[in-house]
Amino acid sequence: MELWIAIDESGDLGFSDRSSRYLVLSFIFTTEACLARRYMKKLLKRFVRKKQWPIRLGELKFTLSKTKLRHQGINESKYIEKLDDTRVSVLDSIKSLRVNAAVSIVDKKLAHHHLRMEPNNLYNYALTHPLITHFIPRYNPPPNSKINIIIDKRLGSRALENLKIYIKSKYSYMRDYEKRIGYKVYFNVNHVSSHNEPLIWIADYIAGSVNYYLVTGKEKYLNVIKDVFFDCIYFWNNPLVCNKIIRT
Repeated sequence: MELWIAIDESGDLGFSDRSSRYLVLSFIFTTEACLARRYMKKLLKRFVRKKQWPIRLGELKFTLSKTKLRHQGINESKYIEKLDDTRVSVLDSIKSLRVNAAVSIVDKKLAHHHLRMEPNNLYNYALTHPLITHFIPRYNPPPNSKINIIIDKRLGSRALENLKIYIKSKYSYMRDYEKRIGYKVYFNVNHVSSHNEPLIWIADYIAGSVNYYLVTGKEKYLNVIKDVFFDCIYFWNNPLVCNKIIRT
């Protein structure tokens, strides 16, 4: 079996007063990547045609940057006004696809000092540890599956190479040394532009919905997609939040 896992985040890796409190990584699991990609591309065209989305962005995103829109010469006000309805419509469409979602949440206020000093290490850990030890085992792919991991093209070449090594070494360590996992799969890590990968659009919307809930306490977006979640890890904070997200 060929399994696709698209990963995107909401929040940042900074620790200044202007930084986000949370880093949310979403993981989209699907065995029908081509179908999901075609569907999301059609959805983008539909929103552009209805003038709910700026054509020049070229991708669907949970958050619209006013500054970015202005730099592109786009009148942002009409799109911002419709953003809430657009989000609900996109999320409602996502839940009709054959995708499953898991989320890794980091409360950065409680992050360990050594991870604060090395933000890329924090990102790698928040991505790799739950993916290898929780999400893939719970999804339970057949033995010898090929797993294509898709990450937005924002990492530098060295950071990307470190992440690839970390994923494969974590898997080997947990399987062969710790004996904590028994599944056998093959990893292929893809670093792509989000403009060209609609699966990342889905991951972006899932991450944005969870972060919105964490920051505001409002569940209006989570309620739309509650059925797509199958697992959640919350680092260094109340695990009951995960129960709220995945409705256990």
